[in-house]
Amino acid sequence: MRRDLKPCRIAAAVFCFIAVLGTDVCRAGTFLANAFVVLQGSTAAQDMQQDSVPVSAHASAGPGTASSFAIGGAIGASSSISTPVGEPTTNNANAGSEFTITDVIFSNTKGETSFTGTANLLLTGSYSVQFTTLSGVVLTSISTMQLSGTVISSTVQGAYIAEYDSGGNFQLSTSGVLSGLAGGGPSANVSLAMSVPISGQANTPLTIDLSMEVNTVASVGTSGSTNFGDPLSFATTGPVFDLPDGWTANSVSGNIVDNHFVGLAAVPEPSGLSLLAIGTLPLIALARRVQKRPDKQPDQG
Repeated sequence: MRRDLKPCRIAAAVFCFIAVLGTDVCRAGTFLANAFVVLQGSTAAQDMQQDSVPVSAHASAGPGTASSFAIGGAIGASSSISTPVGEPTTNNANAGSEFTITDVIFSNTKGETSFTGTANLLLTGSYSVQFTTLSGVVLTSISTMQLSGTVISSTVQGAYIAEYDSGGNFQLSTSGVLSGLAGGGPSANVSLAMSVPISGQANTPLTIDLSMEVNTVASVGTSGSTNFGDPLSFATTGPVFDLPDGWTANSVSGNIVDNHFVGLAAVPEPSGLSLLAIGTLPLIALARRVQKRPDKQPDQG
């Protein structure tokens, strides 16, 4: 029996949010995430077969972190009955997340006014791809990830793509800051530490803006995943920035304290939404009392 999942064919997951962790964070940082799932088919029969395919995408972002994953579920090989080889029988999951921090302050105890150093970032995740042959043609799932942005004074660019070539040979292609990403085959957990050159002035707010986009495409008879839900972040051990002696760094919106990333461990102030919810409680109680109060009878005198 076919389930009516027409909205899923258009976009099974679309969301965008701003994470607010307190009034100071709200002013300085913006944390955005979105996820899209698209099922593609060139015939009505393909659409019927793909309605039941489990495809998902998710993204989240917060102070100093960006997380994304995309899973393209297998399309049954029975699709080939109604699909000529070469027709676009795929499902496509995409997710992207970004964090922007505008209040990184560098200071020192020696009266110096400028510095040079490096920023330390950590990327962890996994990918998985498969291939199958249909009428002598190699069909494959594809996993990709793109990283871009600016860190203080430097531009960050990187990408990778994992797939099988037309001969059924696995390939992992990388570029930019992701050139050091090495996988152990068609399915692997990966981790990559990155050091980015930076420079700046003392006591001057500086900006970090990083975005990550992941994509998984699955063809007939294959499935794949691109999972960077264990996120892109500042270095979680050791200093966030390698700086000259006497220098340190702090950021309220980035949860950086004395040049160390404290993640979500810092206790946030009540968010605007929480305060709004608290403020509405007395109004709800008042409304209930008014509703339960009997109507006042007119004087009979």
